[in-house]
Amino acid sequence: MQAYGNVNDWHHAIGTGPFILTDFVDGTAATLVKNPNYWGYDERYPKNQLPYVSGLKVLVIPAQPTALAAVRAGKIDVIDNVSIQDAQNMKKTNPQILQLTYPSGGTPTVDPRMDVKPFTDINVRIAMQMAINLQDIANSYYAGTCPPYPSSMTSMYMSGWNYPYPQWPASVQAQYAYNPTQAKALLAAAGYPNGFTTNCVASAAGDLTLLQIVQSEFAAVGITMSISVLDSASWSPYVRAHKQDQLCYGGNSSGFTFPPLMGF
Repeated sequence: MQAYGNVNDWHHAIGTGPFILTDFVDGTAATLVKNPNYWGYDERYPKNQLPYVSGLKVLVIPAQPTALAAVRAGKIDVIDNVSIQDAQNMKKTNPQILQLTYPSGGTPTVDPRMDVKPFTDINVRIAMQMAINLQDIANSYYAGTCPPYPSSMTSMYMSGWNYPYPQWPASVQAQYAYNPTQAKALLAAAGYPNGFTTNCVASAAGDLTLLQIVQSEFAAVGITMSISVLDSASWSPYVRAHKQDQLCYGGNSSGFTFPPLMGF
């Protein structure tokens, strides 16, 4: 810090990773070359120093359809965070593309401003979680590729970091179980017998189709949620500055949660 001043200048980036950053264009790309002094070796072949590739170029492609089209055309080699629907479609149209699934370290959440009404009332927050049909999302939207449980602050796949849902006390499990009838009763007891209207600021990098499913499930218990979408570069500073006045969606946090996902 004292030697280099502003750490936002990528030229001052240092580390012990497998690659060295040689060029960076904000919102466009990062170029990295192999670190010749990297400490890691292949566990399967202990004599082989890592990494094997000489360099990487990480592209920022905000529009997912554009990124998927680039993969299909062979213009980029790897893409992650592909939805189950896109992965299944690609398997049909481009069976030659290798697909790997991996456990997600987090899960998307809809996060409320708990310092403003109606989210200051814990019963409202419980009602909103009860309105989300995790079982149906896991079975239908994610095609059974993930368990139908809510996720803690970290994914249940990260063993030792938290207690998985089946080990939660029954009273806590009930607060996360799909129960629209009880959700409506809790809203009425909190003073919202007819529900309420709210808004959600969403990142374009998030799964907006999933958010629309949640939007319809909120509507079923009387909660009308509008969605405003910001590009990912704008969303992060917007939310960090607490400019959202109701809900936000796009990261892994501690709000109304969904099943722990498998990534593609």
